[in-house]
Order: sequence, then C-alpha cells, then structure tokens
Amino acid sequence: MMPEPASYARGTKVPIDKSYSEIRDMLRKWGGDHFAFVEAPGINAIEFVIRDGEINLRVRITLPLPAPSDFQRDKNGSRRSETAAKSAYEAALRERWRNLVLIIKAKLASVTSGITTIEREFMPDIVMPDNQTVGYHVAETIKRAYETGQVPKLLPWSGGGE
Repeated sequence: MMPEPASYARGTKVPIDKSYSEIRDMLRKWGGDHFAFVEAPGINAIEFVIRDGEINLRVRITLPLPAPSDFQRDKNGSRRSETAAKSAYEAALRERWRNLVLIIKAKLASVTSGITTIEREFMPDIVMPDNQTVGYHVAETIKRAYETGQVPKLLPWSGGGE
C-alpha cells in the first residue's frame, strides 16, 4: 500500500476566511475585482473579474469539498466521536483553502516572471457567456471525442487537429 502523500497545508490553523482574504488581496494587486464567495453543497467557489490586456475575464474557481461523512472514521477505521469527526472535517476544509492559496500564488508568480499569461493560467476557470467555464466545455468535448473517436473542430473556422 502506498503512503498517503504529504500535504502542503496539513494541520493548518488558518481560518477559511483568512485564506479567502489572502486570495482576494493577491488578485486585487493584479486588478481583480467583483469578488464573490460561493458556498454550495459539496463545493466552495470564488468568482472575480481580472483584466488580461484589453479583456476583462470573469473567472470562477471551484473548490470541491469532501463529504462530512468521510470523517466519521479515522485512518485506522475506528469510529470518531461527533466532535472529532467535525474537527477533522473542518481541518480538511482549511487545508483545501490553504492549498488553493498556494495554487493561485504560483499562477501569479509565473505570470510575474513572464513564463505564462493570466489568460493561460486561469483558462479552465474562465466563465463563458453561457455561465459555464471553459474547463467544463473542454471536458465535455474531450469526453465526446473519446466516446465517438471523432476529434471535433475546436473553432468554427478550424479544420480540427492543429
């Protein structure tokens, strides 16, 4: 059995709202605005608008959450008390948010150094006019391509392929 990989933020005590604020502050330095924090069953998300050259990009980063029921037992399979299960679940949420801070910090650092662009780094999370993300559309296109064996034209004027 493989050992569980170490997590960047395992054991963090940083509250979720502090991580969200840190993300918002980082993005504001890049001209980000119109921030929203979304809480829904099984997910948290942040939305914002950020300028990339002449374009204002609407971005939604979705953070899938573990189910609270995943924490009813410890790693040895022993049943946790309700308090311990709740504590383990909250720790996992804090850890996810700290990891999201790290991801966004790395994206912005790579843009700062000229390795990449805002558009490229946030491309899967850009919200299209139908309110779905680029990542959603691409994932559906990839799924259909594998199901049918047909590679669709990615753009109306393209011949497919390159």
